[in-house]
Parts: sequence; structure tokens; C-alpha cells
Amino acid sequence: MTVPFYLLVGFSLETILKAAFVHLGGDMKVAKDIIRHDLPNAFTFAKERGFQPENRQLEWLTQALADVHRNHSFRYLPADGDLKVVDQALCLSIIDDLVVQVGRTLYPEHERAYWIELLMKFDPRNT
Repeated sequence: MTVPFYLLVGFSLETILKAAFVHLGGDMKVAKDIIRHDLPNAFTFAKERGFQPENRQLEWLTQALADVHRNHSFRYLPADGDLKVVDQALCLSIIDDLVVQVGRTLYPEHERAYWIELLMKFDPRNT
């Protein structure tokens, strides 16, 4: 397990879903004070504002990482070292799709190809 990877996956999901929520008319105070680090809440609040996830595995990933992200388990490892881990390639695939979708929502002037090209520049699988 690569702990920093999963820490960043959780924060990526959290901030991207909150960005969608706020962009679609959600209140920043709700994002900060109510959603907080709760990935399923971030997903639900974004959907309630009209976000339509294109990747059907997104909700599953927010559920799979919910407890370890909310409890900061990847930041402060539990004493027993027992953590649920999701396949890294699957995490990256879901986040790639989410970045592209939310990017197109926030900046509709950019086509899907723009976001794919941008992601490819930062994708560790291409080094």
C-alpha cells in the first residue's frame, strides 16, 4: 500500500466533488462546515445540485474510502495498521473521469480532449 497515494485520492475526490457542488449553486459554507471530509456526503450534495456522474463507479469509490478518509486514517495510521485499500489503477481511472467531467462543467469552452491532454501531463503512468 502506498499511503500518500490514497491520502491524495481522498482529497482529490473531496475537492473535486465540492467544486462541482459549489459551481452548481451550492453554498461554500455547507461544503466547509457540513460536508467536511465526508466523501459520500460530497457525492450526495453534488448530485442534489444537479451533478450527473458519468462514471458509475464514482459513488462506490466514495463509499469504499469513506471511513478511512473521514477518520484521517491515511494521515494518521491506525495502531493496528489495518486499512481497506482500493486498486490504484481503478482509483486513477475514476478520478480521471471525474476531473474531465467537472472540468467540462466548470469550463465548457474546453473539449474533452483538452482535459485528457492535461491529465496525461501529470499522470505518473506516463513517466
